[in-house]
Amino acid sequence: MNSRRILGFVSVLGLLGLLNASAQGPDEKGAVLRNGFDNVAPQAAPPRAVPMEAPRTTTAPATVLTPEYLRSILASEDNLDINRDIQVTPAAGKWLIMVISYPGKDGPAQARKMCLELRSKNRIPSYVFVFGAEERRKENERVKKIIEQQKAFYQQNNLTPDHGVRVRHQQIDVQHAVLIGGYGDDETAKKALGVIKNWDQPDEKKVDLEVKYYRLEDGNKANKKEQREAYYVNPFKRAFVCRNPTVKQETQAPKIDVAALRQMNADEPYSLFHCKKPFTLAVKEFQTPYTMQDKTTQASIWDKVGSLGKTSHPDFAKISAHNLAETLRKVNLSETYVLHSKYSSSVTVGSFDSADDPALKMMQDKLADRFSQAPFTQIQFFHRPVPMAVPR
Repeated sequence: MNSRRILGFVSVLGLLGLLNASAQGPDEKGAVLRNGFDNVAPQAAPPRAVPMEAPRTTTAPATVLTPEYLRSILASEDNLDINRDIQVTPAAGKWLIMVISYPGKDGPAQARKMCLELRSKNRIPSYVFVFGAEERRKENERVKKIIEQQKAFYQQNNLTPDHGVRVRHQQIDVQHAVLIGGYGDDETAKKALGVIKNWDQPDEKKVDLEVKYYRLEDGNKANKKEQREAYYVNPFKRAFVCRNPTVKQETQAPKIDVAALRQMNADEPYSLFHCKKPFTLAVKEFQTPYTMQDKTTQASIWDKVGSLGKTSHPDFAKISAHNLAETLRKVNLSETYVLHSKYSSSVTVGSFDSADDPALKMMQDKLADRFSQAPFTQIQFFHRPVPMAVPR
């Protein structure tokens, strides 16, 4: 048997075995409620690190959410509005320059200092934008709602929880970005960026800067003690051009060749074209493998896509999507569909009247919660199912 077919067969068996494994339910001790899913010249400085990184979302373990703990969660939101007067707006222009971002509870104050320093010393418009605040607010509201439901349940049944109410929640970090702008187009912003990168480092006594460490080489090999030196990083060296996050990007939806899609999905029994309503929820996407071919080649692999049995290049994305849809249908997700395209194969669940259909929202929450639990977590579904228009 061909080695690739053996590999595909083994992969399919593994996928089916994983999904057919039953998820554990409550035991005699009860259950835990889960939610859905430039080398810079060194300059001496004290060891105080302020990392620059994109907002990240992690899942925290179950926590007893007492009233005191809830107040501590929401307390960090109290100072999010201190930069209301210097928040970026669409009036700043479509393009900006990102200088630095500050995470954590001190982020609002640190961003404000940097922004006002740029305005006073460099005489340039600068603004603050908060990444992740809205997401964290929604997550906190979701957690509070679950707690209220649990408390109401206990009161109605005259029960008292032994260990308080336990809820799995997402710890969403908030970043406060300092932006310079605005510019009408990206070319103007790039020219301004070339000037900004040559600016002198801000005064570390007036603003908070990132700190980096480098190891000092020791000629004496007998001395095993590691020596490190700290230095401030000039944020202007790391600045980059970005779009204004408050300006809605106008994008034209690409034209879809529905006839070609129908041909690619002609032999798929779970084809999305069988979906009777205009919207569905995409839960997983498999990238289609491709090969580089010479222009003189008579036939392309894409000439045979949709006819897996007639080509020597198995489409593992197509195989995986089909088998995943088949397995999900066996675990009470009867409306599971597949859509094969030139570059990927997608698996979707459900049929809905619109993107704002309440039934769609309910299914989103249900799937996000279900796919966040074993054994589904090993399949790496979308963190939250995505509304998707059914091609017509």
